[in-house]
Amino acid sequence: MRDTAAETTRLPIPPPMRALGWAVAVGALLPALAWADGRTPPTPGPAHQQGVPARQPVASAEKRDVAVTRQMGFAIPFAVDAPPGAALPAEVRLYVSDDAGRTWTLHQRAKPSQRRFEFRAPAEGAYRFRIETVDARGRPHMPEGEAAELRVNVDATPPRVDLHAARGEAGEVTARWRIEEPNFRPKRMTLQYRSDGGPWQQVALEETNEDRQGVVHQGEVTWWPQPNQEPIDVRLEVIDAADNPAVARATAVVPRPDAKQSAAESPAVRQRPSQPPVVAQAVGSRVFELEYDPDGMAPQQLASVQLWGSSDGGHSWRLYSEDTDRRSPLMVRVAGDGRYGFRISVADGAGTSSPPPRPGDPPQIVIDVDTQPPVIESFTVRRLPDANRPSAHLTWHCRDRNLVTRGVTIAHSATPEGPWTPLVEGLPAAGETTIDLTRLPLAEVWFRLEATDRLGNRAEARGSQPVRGTVGPPRMQVRDLDPVGGGSQARGPRRYIFR
Repeated sequence: MRDTAAETTRLPIPPPMRALGWAVAVGALLPALAWADGRTPPTPGPAHQQGVPARQPVASAEKRDVAVTRQMGFAIPFAVDAPPGAALPAEVRLYVSDDAGRTWTLHQRAKPSQRRFEFRAPAEGAYRFRIETVDARGRPHMPEGEAAELRVNVDATPPRVDLHAARGEAGEVTARWRIEEPNFRPKRMTLQYRSDGGPWQQVALEETNEDRQGVVHQGEVTWWPQPNQEPIDVRLEVIDAADNPAVARATAVVPRPDAKQSAAESPAVRQRPSQPPVVAQAVGSRVFELEYDPDGMAPQQLASVQLWGSSDGGHSWRLYSEDTDRRSPLMVRVAGDGRYGFRISVADGAGTSSPPPRPGDPPQIVIDVDTQPPVIESFTVRRLPDANRPSAHLTWHCRDRNLVTRGVTIAHSATPEGPWTPLVEGLPAAGETTIDLTRLPLAEVWFRLEATDRLGNRAEARGSQPVRGTVGPPRMQVRDLDPVGGGSQARGPRRYIFR
């Protein structure tokens, strides 16, 4: 028989639970656990140490913390804090639910002196726990509300990671990934590259590099390594909230120069000192300023400052402008959206100058110009046929290379023209949600989706039809009538209802 006690892990819960004057605090922290959003869980003690008065009920929380662990077996410690002069409960019971709280099963009974429960999950999944106390007369008492629950996600499966890397003709490397993981933590995703077995170099990642769709997380990033680095090995490491690691690798091959051109003649294979990759910076305007520092030289010491630009990652260069006053910043105007690489060439009064860039030279800075609003590919609204709790089900899908991770807002109005009132904010680029129509006392409800990228570009889409609300059509009441032209008025009913 296996020794389950040696394999168990203590499990935390932030708020204490109490019933009938007994405050039951559950939890203690060991390193195997983490909250689903990456925060470090607190270590609660008895209820009075948590600042909860002995006879004051704990208020329910709208959003519960969820602990995540890869351990199938763990311990749930508890402490019973009795009010002064009160006896301890005769028994403490642990109930468990594996269907989001719809049904509960008695898992274990314990004396208050035992101070812990043991639990072994039969399978991975989401579990909820509740504690019930039983007094000396056998009367059970369980706190109500979701605040009294301990929620745990058991996840022993590593993320599934697919990685692809490709190198363009201009020398840039683009890495694309697809991750399947319900407990994904973006801050624990690392992308690195190296050439010819050299040291790994990290590529900067931002939240806008990914697009979340439920448990699937997709994204891409482009950077410019130094020329003559071949092949490029790319490595993506993902660690989920339960500390399950996964690593994927891919290789991007540098395009070969023309066979007739020797290595000495080819500008694409010139040896250059190693430097970190250039990551694109996004701007929402086709006119912007670039700041430069010519090694601390004063403007009067400079003879010229030239800005060279490339729209193909350094494969070709052209002179964009010359800074006539030789003072930073330098105004730049581009023709359209896209990625632009820039280099600055300077010359001093003594005739010393930095040469203009040649084909194959990497850019000093890469600007991603994006003035287009996000694309809303779909937005559907339908009323769910539930007479007891009428609701509307909304689904959507948006895309934009600079879309904010949670930049979608749902707004509502009584008319298709507005005014619009925000209803739900901070939604992902693709997803679904259910709106409780009892919160909106309207005869009919129009919904509108608003998507905003991190540059302020905004797109809107309105539902094609309204949904029937929870308030009937307005009732008009005629209070009285008066004869016209001096006629008499007969006595009778003086109130008329029009529907």
